[in-house]
Amino acid sequence: RVEILQRHADLAEDKAEKIEVFRKLLSCVEGDDNRLRIQEEIQKLTTPSATAVLQQLLSPNPMKASEDALLHFFENELKNNRQHLTDHNPIDKILGRQREQESLLVMIEACSGSGKSLCAADYFLRNKHRAVYFLFGYQQNLPIYNAVQPLTNVMNRAIDFDIALHHVKAVHECQLPTKVGEQLDIMKLELLSDHDPREWHLLGIIGFLLEQQETVQPTTLAAACKWEWKGEKPVVLLDEAIPPDPKSTRIVAGAARLVFIRRLLTAARIHLITLGTNALIMSYNTISQASDASRGLKHVGMVCISHLALPPFKPSRKVQDELERHFPHVKVAELNPWLAKLLAEALENMRATRGPANRLRMAGKQALERVRECKTLSEYSLYAVFQSATLSELSQAQLSRSFARLNIWNASLPERGSEGTHITLRYDETEEVIVTQEGKIVKHLKTSFLPPWDDPVAFAVCAGGGRPWGQKSALSVLQDICEEAHAHDPTALDAFKRDGNKLESFIAVILELASWSEPESLLSTLALHVGIPDNRSVDVVLGSLKEAGLKNRTAKMLMVAFRNLVPILKQHEPNATFSGVMGYLRRTKDSERCDAKANALSGFLVECKNWKSFPLSKLQEVLTLLTTRKMVVNRKEQLPPIVVLAVSCLPPGSSPIVDALDSCTGKWVVLHLSAPGWICSHVARTGSGIPEEARTLIVIEVGSATRPFNAFGIEPPEELPGQEEADDYSPFSESTEDE
Repeated sequence: RVEILQRHADLAEDKAEKIEVFRKLLSCVEGDDNRLRIQEEIQKLTTPSATAVLQQLLSPNPMKASEDALLHFFENELKNNRQHLTDHNPIDKILGRQREQESLLVMIEACSGSGKSLCAADYFLRNKHRAVYFLFGYQQNLPIYNAVQPLTNVMNRAIDFDIALHHVKAVHECQLPTKVGEQLDIMKLELLSDHDPREWHLLGIIGFLLEQQETVQPTTLAAACKWEWKGEKPVVLLDEAIPPDPKSTRIVAGAARLVFIRRLLTAARIHLITLGTNALIMSYNTISQASDASRGLKHVGMVCISHLALPPFKPSRKVQDELERHFPHVKVAELNPWLAKLLAEALENMRATRGPANRLRMAGKQALERVRECKTLSEYSLYAVFQSATLSELSQAQLSRSFARLNIWNASLPERGSEGTHITLRYDETEEVIVTQEGKIVKHLKTSFLPPWDDPVAFAVCAGGGRPWGQKSALSVLQDICEEAHAHDPTALDAFKRDGNKLESFIAVILELASWSEPESLLSTLALHVGIPDNRSVDVVLGSLKEAGLKNRTAKMLMVAFRNLVPILKQHEPNATFSGVMGYLRRTKDSERCDAKANALSGFLVECKNWKSFPLSKLQEVLTLLTTRKMVVNRKEQLPPIVVLAVSCLPPGSSPIVDALDSCTGKWVVLHLSAPGWICSHVARTGSGIPEEARTLIVIEVGSATRPFNAFGIEPPEELPGQEEADDYSPFSESTEDE
């Protein structure tokens, strides 16, 4: 059979027929030498085919097509700001300072919209004989990415062919995955530079595009090492260096593909600049063996830059005026350029919307819709944005999944664009890890969001008009977080570790989100996020109040108190400067006899009780203490006009809240959210020293069986201390901490 197949292969004139015969031979031939010979024959037959495909992608010229499209993009988007971008482009500065390096790896670590792609495109247009700019992946829905689609197609196809050829070699060496979804370990591929006889399609394409060779034939590392243009090494700008979903079942994992590109280009003495959201961790830290991922880095210069090295935002006068009108205390130059521009445009479109606070809500919703058209945001990241610990350290994954910023510096930040914003990295041979010059391990670097008073734009956009997940509830997202955190999704872990499983944290998140909805949708948005279908407007829910004046005052009170709330920490409260379009909510963690307090133009207190049972006597005690607790609103101490009580369950009975209010004096509008939806009632109790106008009590009953709160319910304490106790003692402290 082998002899017959061999004669058939010799006589076959059609290339496809010859390849098919050789593959049949491969299945029945014996001996490693014979198998290797047949593999080489197949490789010879497939290589011209790969070259032909690449040749087709080079017509029309992808360099010329991408150049023209980028120039058109800059003319429309930047207009007169192109010189500002060129003057502050960090790529020129880094390459100038690292001129003596044979191989250079630069990682630009900044979230979407920071301007890193603009810098890459600007450098490419000014250095077409030296640089190639393309995307890691085939399709990205942004105008600047669409402009370089011709280059992206041919470069990624060349990478595909190179990996396919390595795949063929792995067949001979029995390195193929044995299970579905198992990844081919391309990290074990040896690259011996000058002594490596293999030819690579990626190098051939780069050489042809930069006029270093006349054809697109694959090229050896030795040939590529000699390439220069006016004494300068070639530069490859690799944008969106983000491997695909880690659950992908592709033979070559995205992270391995990225590291393969890095190793091949640096071995060829080609400077590589990765514009990644989280390229640091994905270049090295997702690979199981650090020594494999870092092989070859000992002699490669490595530099990391974050958002501080990128050009400051220079908006048009129209955009700047729109932003300063809503955020007069914010440094516009430090905002995320993309988000700021989207929000300013949306604010302009919302001019007919009444009230600046409501205009900001609707503009944020429109801007988030635009963002989603171009970028995949993590649901868990959007949840974490509105948690009280959002200013704390988060995982590196937030760079690619949200709008966080990389934390490298311990104390004061370097001046924007200065040499101090360029972080030199080195390979630690002892620990086999990448570290900064100060010894910080790269994989341990963290991210964080800017405080909301410094970057209100990001919070307005992430709020999405109160419904950042569309019709999906915050409760559903939280339940997913609890499940995915155990699967080690980094963004889920961020939210989970930040009290994502606690009732008080959840209530704070949904109160903040609901405050970003339209005033008439406040109660329906709260119901949505608790997982209760109730689409009635505030006006309809308050319809049971027979007194028109009481109904109007309550609606206005809700609108004033729930005014675009964002989370802050206690130590930041004195310095948190907000305009009239925003307010804040701070988790007090019982330090001030409540779980949270809000402060906008008006304020309210929040208390949460995740008790398995809730006797009426305990409800009376809680309400008595909560409704008599004073807070500072606009520098005046007063009884809060609104009190929020969240519970897992209420005492049995037809009207437990009304019964419990027997112990409280004053007039109350009670808004009770439970499984049937919102129920509104009016309770008036006589007494002295109470406000004449009715206050509002909002009771949110999440349900005793609702995950994840059902796992942490505890019994109420035997007794609650009276209000005369010291302020530093918590009358609402629970017997155990929810972990």
